[in-house]
Amino acid sequence: MACPRSSSTRNLYPDDHPYHWPTIGSMEDLSAASFDDVVHFFKNSGPNNASLSVGGDIDPVKTRALSEKWFSDIPAGPPVPPPGAPVAFLGTEKRLVLEDKVQLPRLYMAWHSPAIFTPGDAEWISWRTFSPAGRTPGSTNARVRTPDRAGRERVSGLGPPRFQPFQIVSTPRAATRWPKWRK
Repeated sequence: MACPRSSSTRNLYPDDHPYHWPTIGSMEDLSAASFDDVVHFFKNSGPNNASLSVGGDIDPVKTRALSEKWFSDIPAGPPVPPPGAPVAFLGTEKRLVLEDKVQLPRLYMAWHSPAIFTPGDAEWISWRTFSPAGRTPGSTNARVRTPDRAGRERVSGLGPPRFQPFQIVSTPRAATRWPKWRK
């Protein structure tokens, strides 16, 4: 069974776009990697091409000191150029049906929105924030709030700031029949 999120990104971006596939790769990618691929990966990894995430109940000063102690002697790798992925456009509406053994059907709607800090981004954020579809948890959208369709809705952005696909996920009540609900 395909994951709805990965199916969504595969269908929002053309085949040759870097976000057509998961940015973290897949098990198939790891299995197909040659020894030379792995060596190349590690030769191009370093503090300037990595992130360190620390969570929990920590002392920030001590944590920084320990991070510097453990990682400061690692030399920087080669310069990392900014990603050069083109902006993606869909020429037509796409509809997918993914079937699996689940308790409730779920509707995913996704589309491209303006990249962060580009023309249209502020208007998009305003719409997302103040429209009924943007109010979470639970939308006040009448189409979703009618008694036979009420359920749980979630609105989110997907992906990195330069590419902000927008997604609405809606799950109906348990008693809702899918063909009636998806209209």
